[in-house]
Amino acid sequence: MNSISLIFSAIVLLAISWVLGSVTVDKVVPYNRPDLKENPMVILLIGTMVLAVLCLFCKI
Repeated sequence: MNSISLIFSAIVLLAISWVLGSVTVDKVVPYNRPDLKENPMVILLIGTMVLAVLCLFCKI
């Protein structure tokens, strides 16, 4: 049961990071680099950083 909840938590955090990254990537990546805006790793990285900053400020 522990592994199921761990996998579910990882999937939820991945989805939250993806949504935050998709929203933020247009504002962070320069307009002359459209290849970076479509890169999934860049989206996840930016989303993870935004989630970390939100957790830091909200102390979740």
